[in-house]
Amino acid sequence: MLGLLKTWMMPKNTSMPASMSRKLSSEQQLKQLGIKADKSLLCLPDVSECQFRSVSDIVHRLQSLMLLTAHAEELPSAVIDALYLRTGAQHSFTLNEQHWLAKTHLTPAEKQICMWRYESIKLLLWAIGHLAELGKVTEGANIIELSRLIQWQNYDELLAGARPLNPVALLDTADLYHRMSHLGRHQPRALPANINLLIVNERYACLSWLIGESEWDE
Repeated sequence: MLGLLKTWMMPKNTSMPASMSRKLSSEQQLKQLGIKADKSLLCLPDVSECQFRSVSDIVHRLQSLMLLTAHAEELPSAVIDALYLRTGAQHSFTLNEQHWLAKTHLTPAEKQICMWRYESIKLLLWAIGHLAELGKVTEGANIIELSRLIQWQNYDELLAGARPLNPVALLDTADLYHRMSHLGRHQPRALPANINLLIVNERYACLSWLIGESEWDE
């Protein structure tokens, strides 16, 4: 009887799973932005369950996106050729990107899709420490600043200067954008007017790729 009593009186492990703690933190941040979160939305996988992209993968993706946006901007062929020489042969273009790069002129809709990839470029640079801050969801990417930052760095230089973000911090950000993107798809009026849903979706797609939850262009 005494043994049973001691067992009953022992403190229980009441620690909250990291994924649930992350979910609650995201919901609180959304509340501070005046957004009512969908509390039924499930948690993202925890850090130990994610397949985070390597820094090498991220740099290759950055350089591929840089070449794609240069093509969409219709920069002079001499400039684009110089960029290809600078970045080297290790590009990882998706099927969609290969289709766009094969065209001399993109449609306005295709050009817009490609130019929105600057949001992904910004996020990828932040993820490997080339940018100190990601910036608010209301702030779009500064195209000129980003172009100056990466256009003339080669693969080895980008890799050498990388200071990858802590996986926990990356997953925290992914969880927040996961919830905003979900609201944008299912309850768009729940988002304040100053939040650009295109920025939200572009950043979340990139974050989903970074944590290994999806392939690019899925």
